[in-house]
Formats: sequence, C-alpha cells, structure tokens
Amino acid sequence: MYVFLNHENMMDNIDCMHVLALLVAALCHDVGHPGTSNNFQIVTSSPLALLYNDTSVLENFHCAETFRILASDNGKNNLLSSLKKEDYRDIRSAIIRGIMATDLSKHMEILSRINQVADSFSWTEPSHLQLSFELLIKCADVSNPTRPVAVAKYWTDMVIH
Repeated sequence: MYVFLNHENMMDNIDCMHVLALLVAALCHDVGHPGTSNNFQIVTSSPLALLYNDTSVLENFHCAETFRILASDNGKNNLLSSLKKEDYRDIRSAIIRGIMATDLSKHMEILSRINQVADSFSWTEPSHLQLSFELLIKCADVSNPTRPVAVAKYWTDMVIH
C-alpha cells in the first residue's frame, strides 16, 4: 500500500485521514487470520461463519478484530481516538470498506463498478474515491506474486512461519 500511495501523484488526491485509513486497512486486512478460507468456514459451520451469517466471514472477523485491538487497553492502542466523531466514523467506514474489498467473492462486483466509472472517474467524487481505495487495497492484497521471486518467497516464508 505504501508503494502505491507513493506512486506519481496519488498523495495529491487523497487526504491524510484517508491515507491513514488505507494504511490501517492494509495492515489489518488479515489480522487474526485462521489460515482457512471463507468457504471452509461456511462448510464447517465454524463459530465465525455462524457469527457472520456465512457472509464475508473472515473479512468481517478482520474488521471486528481490528477495532477490538484498537479499543483494547482502555483505548491506549487506538490511534484513532483523538479524531472528531464525524472523522472517526468516516475513517472507520473507510477501513471497513477497504478490508471488506479483500473478499474475493466481491471481485467481479468491484470490477464492474470500476468499469462503470472508468470514463468519468473523478477524485472529487466520494464514491469514486472510495472505489479507488477498494481497488488499491485489492491490488496490495494480491501483489506479492508480482514481485521478484526471491522477494515473494521471502515474504511468503515470513507469513507461513
């Protein structure tokens, strides 16, 4: 995500609050991941699948876990705690939508929305901006295999071990 945000004029188009939201979403999009898929969770009727009604099970869990961690230790971990209520709601929503965009079952829907606005995209249109956030986090999420083999292998090994 950091590399994407520093590419060309990206930072000229995204305010610092939304940069924070993107970085938090990227950092936390797999927090607490159990190492199984949504489908596995649903087929086995896992407690998470039951809790999230078989809908984006892991992504809902990652969102909930992110905000649970932020709220832990009486909020000492909450880097969002000093925000105004409106800003907090906006950033929380952006983080949630970013993490939810990593659900591969939503891939075609997101691509369809991107295709619908591609010719009229505007950084000043809030829905287009949010769609760009979803696209950025999706790309960051699946980008490891596009790196040189040695780098991809190193990070794969780091995740596995």
